Amino acid sequence: MKADIVIGNYNQAIEWRNRFLFAAIGMLILNVAQAFSIYQLIARQKTIVVPATFHREFLIGEHKVSDSYLEQMSQYFSSLLLNVTPSTFGSHIENLLQHVASEHYADFKSNLINQKQEIEKKGLSTSFYISNFKVYRKALVVKLRGELRIMVANAAMQSKSNTYQIEYVHRHGRLYIKNFKEISKEEFERA
Repeated sequence: MKADIVIGNYNQAIEWRNRFLFAAIGMLILNVAQAFSIYQLIARQKTIVVPATFHREFLIGEHKVSDSYLEQMSQYFSSLLLNVTPSTFGSHIENLLQHVASEHYADFKSNLINQKQEIEKKGLSTSFYISNFKVYRKALVVKLRGELRIMVANAAMQSKSNTYQIEYVHRHGRLYIKNFKEISKEEFERA
């Protein structure tokens, strides 16, 4: 009698184990199918880029971008940063921060806020006229050279030749700003 009870409990335990095993295998198959579906959706993700104007054709893919794309986006971003007035810089910041890499967002934002305060305090207006680009596609770096004109209350204060460097990060078919800084003329000439 005790043996029948033990055998019955043993058979019932095996039956429950088999049910749980079947359910676990089913969930594993569903998880693999779901992971595959998500991967397919990410690979087909569309990237919509809306800068002011494009002057040439360009290529942007999941893992690479063309030189002309880097050049045109650098022109757009430098325009947001360097063609400013006290009244326009706030909206330029909002546009620009949408394109900053998340790991650099806090530093970039605090620098822009400091720059905004200085522009508003001094009443500065700046405009930058690009004369030369150097594009390093593999490193995702673009160097810009041009003339920066600074005005105070619509009176020309100074005009000088400046060089800048924009570093990018490319993720999932989208270009994000990693860094924007002024560089020396010697750094501009270096490869």
